[in-house]
Amino acid sequence: MKATDETAMPAPTYPALPAEVFVSLYEYSMANLVLPDDAVRVSLGLDPKEPFLVTLSDAAGRDGIDRFLGILSALHKKRKRKFEEVAPSIRGHTRIYFGRTSAEIYATGSSNTPKKIPGADWYVSSNNSGSQKAEITRNLMNAMGFSWDYAFMVGSLCHSKTPILPYKYQRAYNTLKAELTKMSAITQ
Repeated sequence: MKATDETAMPAPTYPALPAEVFVSLYEYSMANLVLPDDAVRVSLGLDPKEPFLVTLSDAAGRDGIDRFLGILSALHKKRKRKFEEVAPSIRGHTRIYFGRTSAEIYATGSSNTPKKIPGADWYVSSNNSGSQKAEITRNLMNAMGFSWDYAFMVGSLCHSKTPILPYKYQRAYNTLKAELTKMSAITQ
């Protein structure tokens, strides 16, 4: 018998995570390019919710274009079939962002500069702003089955040397960090 809204059991409530634990979890997530909820899952020996985790070494590079190419290379290497299925659908209004040849990308605009994705037989439009590269990465990752939050975090490396967690995590972190600082000042 299926429960109706009127007979459904209320969701259990759990005590709040202590502030210092969440702050540590947030900092761990930033250092390891993993969302806090997946960090907990992985630490318990469970699989992450994401299809796989991109590592900071995948996104290593001296600048945004190197990090962009490294991320794309990791996505291609770890889920080649899915990458090849969805990459052609990631495009701008007139530009294509992914192509099998550099000529495919050049053909959609004279200022559209292709770069070869390392380890792949694909090219990507590379002369976009860091925020545009992040958007291309997010759209590709979403199409490959990654969550918006994780794609946001990984994509942020296209314009930042350190990952940026989605705002809901940042707000909670800033609030709890301030609370801990205030508590520390009171006890001293």
